[in-house]
Amino acid sequence: MYIRKSVIEKIILLFFFMMVNEFFFLTDNKLSGVPFAREFFLVILVAVFLWLAVLNRCWIGVKEEYFVVLYVIGWIVVSPILAWLFHGQPFYFGVLEERRVILYLVFFPVFYILLYSRVSLSILGNYIVLGFFFSSLVGWFYYFGLISPRVDLSFKVDGKSYNDVYEMYEGFRGGRFRIATAFIVWVFVYSLLNFRKNGRYLWAAIIFYCALYVWFVIQTRTLMATMFISALFVFRKRIDRIFSVFIAVVPLVFVVFLIYPDVFQSELDKLLLLYEDAVEHSGPRTREITIGIIIDEILKNPVGYGALSLQWKDGFLPIYNDNFYLSDVGIFGVFYRFGFFSLVVIGIYYYVYLSRAVALRKSENALVLTACYVVVIESFDLIFSSSMAMGGGVFGVALAVMAFKYYGFDNK
Repeated sequence: MYIRKSVIEKIILLFFFMMVNEFFFLTDNKLSGVPFAREFFLVILVAVFLWLAVLNRCWIGVKEEYFVVLYVIGWIVVSPILAWLFHGQPFYFGVLEERRVILYLVFFPVFYILLYSRVSLSILGNYIVLGFFFSSLVGWFYYFGLISPRVDLSFKVDGKSYNDVYEMYEGFRGGRFRIATAFIVWVFVYSLLNFRKNGRYLWAAIIFYCALYVWFVIQTRTLMATMFISALFVFRKRIDRIFSVFIAVVPLVFVVFLIYPDVFQSELDKLLLLYEDAVEHSGPRTREITIGIIIDEILKNPVGYGALSLQWKDGFLPIYNDNFYLSDVGIFGVFYRFGFFSLVVIGIYYYVYLSRAVALRKSENALVLTACYVVVIESFDLIFSSSMAMGGGVFGVALAVMAFKYYGFDNK
């Protein structure tokens, strides 16, 4: 009976982590996905929460449980109400726009599986890695053209219509697909910590794999910088481990260079273009314009405006400009939604997460430390990170891991 139950629990974990990594989801980066898979998964999360916490009475009354429930309800109710009051958007569309915050409910199945089963933190960490790996394969399939987008679908980005996801990424970042981005920093840091501890080359291979995936498939400068800084911080006292990775990787890179020299030249050109795009520009950038608009609007109405859905009159596009997206400006997007009340929301949010991260900063468990590192990293990324609204998958798991360790349940 135990073996059967254990297998089911592990399958559930793998399913949840693949879903959080958008393995099945239909997005503007992955048009081969299943329509409404995200919405179906969110319904599953709500049902699982009700089944576990209410029907099976798994609720134990720790602060994190109350925080997650109130946070999700508050966000998915208040923002739509404000959008209805000040923009006239129907409540349903407001809920549709904020639906990703429901991902925070992943806290409950992860926390209760850790609490009431024999799934350990190390097993959980392994399944997070597996969930990312299987999901990243989809990204590679897109990159190499092995998967074709659905021809019967179209979508809008920045006010432009597309029938093919490849059309959106023409230019120097052609072949860029933001697939399986949710847990890549988590897996990268987790592998760094394990490699620092035991020096096994399996973890070095995963580190190298994450780096390749970000460079070739995701191609996001902020993510590259975050991972580089994370590596320097983790290995600040174990420089010898960095040399071990270097010694292992250089021969492989050299062999690839001998076989495919053109690849290195094209990637060098891409690096130079990424650098020029980052430092050479005239006039204010899109994010600067968006932040300026938000500050002006909040000074006019300190209560906040909620968030608009692109499914309702093209959202913010006809009101401001084609590039006004709250998800692009991190904490400023929260201020636009909730006005000066955001100070309370942000204060409580970061108090809950950072207080646990600080308390557990000396833990010897790699997964617990990873949760702490990820929380701190995202906390410093106030402008680019949209984790408060859309990072529920990662932050829900992080809170579950930290709560499990903080209350001593790992000693059960």
